[in-house]
Amino acid sequence: MSDEREKPHIWTGKRAIEVAIFETDEITSLHLREGEEVLIVDLMSIRDYSVKYSPAENVATPEPEKVIKLRGRFGIPFRVKSSPTGGTMAVSSFAEHPNRAVWSYSNTLPQKPEKDTVWWPVAAFDERVDLAKQIAIGKEYDIACYIRSWTEAGKDGQEKTVEGLYLLEAQQFVRRSQREVPQ
Repeated sequence: MSDEREKPHIWTGKRAIEVAIFETDEITSLHLREGEEVLIVDLMSIRDYSVKYSPAENVATPEPEKVIKLRGRFGIPFRVKSSPTGGTMAVSSFAEHPNRAVWSYSNTLPQKPEKDTVWWPVAAFDERVDLAKQIAIGKEYDIACYIRSWTEAGKDGQEKTVEGLYLLEAQQFVRRSQREVPQ
């Protein structure tokens, strides 16, 4: 049995954490180094544990962004302008009516709205600007959005951050009594 170490396989991460794996006939060890601190792990002693624990199952994966749905009306025509990223954006105000749909976003919040109408800034970006141009003001819509923020010039000329909604889709709401029955 040789106790001579092979040349280690070394990986360096973003935070200058160095990972090295050493193998001999008797031991395989993992060395983690950050600055002057070194952690040495005997991989042979954790072999039984590694069968029960699969790191792939616990890899942190980002959660998909949550789509929220609201029912209400657009209060003003969309203003089309340049977006902060250089594309095109269209901005309007949406009057959510939480009392009109139990699933509407404000009804899902821990603090329920005190008023019958909740106003939201809504923006459509790039390819969705055409969708925004087709929306009729004053008609009731069910919309799907992401919660987002963007920058706009304020009334005083200073840039301000707007917390609002990124429009994904808008479907005009039609009451059941007014829907056409398919033939």
